[in-house]
Amino acid sequence: MSFIDPRPILIVEDSDEDFAATLWALDKASIKIPIVRCKDGELAIDYLEKRGTYAAGKAPQLPAIILLDLNLPRTNGHQVLKHIKTSNRLKILPVIVFTSSKTREDIQSCYQNGSNSYLAKPIGIAELRKLVHDLAEYWFRLSLLPDLKVMNED
Repeated sequence: MSFIDPRPILIVEDSDEDFAATLWALDKASIKIPIVRCKDGELAIDYLEKRGTYAAGKAPQLPAIILLDLNLPRTNGHQVLKHIKTSNRLKILPVIVFTSSKTREDIQSCYQNGSNSYLAKPIGIAELRKLVHDLAEYWFRLSLLPDLKVMNED
């Protein structure tokens, strides 16, 4: 059974290889949702705040969920998470930290700053497929996501 949602998933990921693998795994999980990718934290904040490159033309739609890597150029994932969770307009957005770090400090910091989940990227493709399938099952089939219509009108 596939799931379709008009709101995008925002994937904040600088690695082309990790991004491609995540897209493949989402496809295998039958998740048919628009994907928006930001290659660094500064672009992610610009997207969410509708500024910079994203200010011109039609304003971008807020995502259903955000998959956030921590190790990003310019503005790192910790800073992006803090920005989202301290913004009255954005803090309702579910943020799933999806990173290679398994350090206790990173895990604690992310949860203290409002992360909704923390997932360590697996090494093998079969493990990635299972993790993304489970993530999709939870966030798009079991969880009830917030209604962002009012937020998108800001």
